[in-house]
Amino acid sequence: MKHSKRNPGLGLLALSIVAVLMFVLGTVGRLWGLQDLRATIQDETGDSRFLEPFSFTAYTLFQAENAVAECTLKEGQLTGKTQAETAMLPSDAQLPDDFRATNLIAVAPEERDTVNASVDFNGDTAFAKARKLWVMRELELPDGTYLRFHLADYQCDTGATVLAYPGGRSGLDWELVSNEYPEEFSAWIHMPTAEWNEKWYIGIGSDSTHYPCGIWRVEKSLTEEEIEALPTDGTVQYGDNTLPVVCETTEYGDIQLFYQPQNLSNILECVPVGQFLGVVYLDTDQSILFDLVDENAKCIQTVTLLEQAGEDPITNCTKTQKADQVCFSLGKTTEGERWIALLRADEQGNLETILLPGDLLQDGNRLAGSTLTQLSEDGQSILFVNQEQAQVQVQHFEWDGQEKCYSLGYRMTVYDLAQKEVLYSGMLDTGVEKYWGRYLGNSNIGFGLAGELLTVNRDCYTIFSQKPQEG
Repeated sequence: MKHSKRNPGLGLLALSIVAVLMFVLGTVGRLWGLQDLRATIQDETGDSRFLEPFSFTAYTLFQAENAVAECTLKEGQLTGKTQAETAMLPSDAQLPDDFRATNLIAVAPEERDTVNASVDFNGDTAFAKARKLWVMRELELPDGTYLRFHLADYQCDTGATVLAYPGGRSGLDWELVSNEYPEEFSAWIHMPTAEWNEKWYIGIGSDSTHYPCGIWRVEKSLTEEEIEALPTDGTVQYGDNTLPVVCETTEYGDIQLFYQPQNLSNILECVPVGQFLGVVYLDTDQSILFDLVDENAKCIQTVTLLEQAGEDPITNCTKTQKADQVCFSLGKTTEGERWIALLRADEQGNLETILLPGDLLQDGNRLAGSTLTQLSEDGQSILFVNQEQAQVQVQHFEWDGQEKCYSLGYRMTVYDLAQKEVLYSGMLDTGVEKYWGRYLGNSNIGFGLAGELLTVNRDCYTIFSQKPQEG
C-alpha cells in the first residue's frame, strides 16, 4: 500500500498567509471605518457662509479603536484628520484643566492634648471628641503641585467625632469623620482659578475667615515628594504608642493677596482675557460685576453684568477659544432664568460687552450653558455651539433594559446681534453620533452590552480644545 507523505510546513504556511490576510483586511477595514466617523456638518436653516467669521477645534477620542479624530472649522470650512494607534488627546484638550480643591476639618492645635487624652478604639481606628477644629483647604494645581491653608475655624460645642489611624511613614492625624461635615464646608467645592502670566491665581471667597476675600497669587506650591519630606510637628496617642505626625493643620505653599475689588462680597470667577485678568464677583448690593485687571493689580474697567442677583448666584464660564474673549452664563438661582455675558478686551483694556437672555431664540432653545460661544471679529454676530442629547433604551436581554443618554450632535447657531435673528443653524456630527448609531435599535446582548460599555467607560467622546486661539 502506497502512502502519500504529508508536508506540515505547507499547512503552516497556508495558515500564516490566512492570518496575515485577516490582519491586513482587519486593519484596512478599521481605518476605513474610522474615516467613516469623520466630522460633518448638516445645514438646517440659513446660509453656511455665516460660519465664515468663526473658528474652533474639537477632538473626538475613540478609545476602542485607539484613535483620535480632530476637526477644525475655519473660514466656513470644516476639515478633519484621524490619527490611529493613539488614544491620547493633545495637551491643549486634556481634562480637567482646573484646580482640584477639597476641605478637610482637623483638630485645632490647642485642642490636641485634650483629644489625645480621651481616645476610644474600634478595630485599628482611634476615635475621640473635639470641640475646636480648623477647616483646611487643600489644592491640587494642574502642574501636579499642592497647597494647603487655614480657611476658617469650626466650633462644635457638643463635640464632633474625629478619627485617626496609623499610616504612611509616621501616622495619620486627627480629622473629622466625613458624615459630620457641616454643610457650609462640604468636602468638594468650586474654587475660581486661572493661569495668567505664568502664575497661578485663586479666588478665595466669603467662606474664608483667615484669608480676606479676593484674588490671591500662588507664590509657592509643593510636590508630593516635598510634602512627604515635611518634618513632623505633632503627635497622635494610639493606645500606648505616641505616633509623630505632620499635623493636618500645617499649612504649606505660599499665597499672596493680588487684587480686591471694591465693595466685595464674594469672588465668583477669574479668567484671563487677552493680556488682562477678568474677575467676576458679587458686590455688597448683590450685583454681579466684572473687573478687568492689569498685571499691576490695577482695575482698568468695571462692568455690571447682572443686578439683584441674590446672595448665591450661579456663574459658569463658557469656552470661546479666543484669547481676547470670555463668556459667562449667569443666573439668580439654579432653576431660574439665565443670561449670557460675552466680553472682549483689546490691548488698551477697552471692553466690548454683550448681554443677552439665555433663551433668546423663539424655539425656546436655551443658549446659556453652551459648549462654545464666540463673537465674530466685526462684533455683528455670535456663534453658539450646543450639545443636544436624547435618551435611548439599551437592551441587554428582552426582559432587561436601561435608558441611557447619547449625543445627537452639536447644534451650531449664528445669531445676528443687530437684527436679533438667527442667520444660520446646522448640526455638527463629530463622529460620536455615527459611532453610537451602530448600537441604536439593536436589542441583542452583544450590541446592547457594547452600548452599555460605551456609556460606562466613556469610550467615545468629544472635547472642544481648551487652548484659546489668538484674537
